[in-house]
Amino acid sequence: MDPQEVKISYTGADPTAFGVLGLSLVCFVASSAKLGFTDPKATGLLFVWAALLGGIVQIMAASIDFKK
Repeated sequence: MDPQEVKISYTGADPTAFGVLGLSLVCFVASSAKLGFTDPKATGLLFVWAALLGGIVQIMAASIDFKK
């Protein structure tokens, strides 16, 4: 049995920019708390926003990059 060569063609965009978007969203949320733009009592909510906006976007970008 001869080995077969399989070529996979990916025509999507590079997901690195998508991952950087997630990182910038986390930085924006953290900076808004640090600069006092948000209520200091809402720190728990800021953590949730940072996890949702940044973390999920990073995971999505990583999965796209892994498939690529």
